[in-house]
Amino acid sequence: MTLPHQDIDGRVGHRVFFTPPWEAIWSTYAARRHSLAEATAEYERLVRGYKELGYQIIVLPRTSVNDRVEQILRELHAQPTRA
Repeated sequence: MTLPHQDIDGRVGHRVFFTPPWEAIWSTYAARRHSLAEATAEYERLVRGYKELGYQIIVLPRTSVNDRVEQILRELHAQPTRA
């Protein structure tokens, strides 16, 4: 099966959005798997891994949810780019 925007290598897109751990709003609760330090290390590992796979990493700013949504929408409407 081929998706409408699927590339020759099987990817649907080449951009990946990341939201870094944010100490100012970090809280611990039962369902959270990582401490802030562990989450930061996991975040960095994922960013490196996706870059190595050729994805364009888009890091969302530490700002309001609405601002992040606006950035995502702007990026999705922008001309697709390849890493």
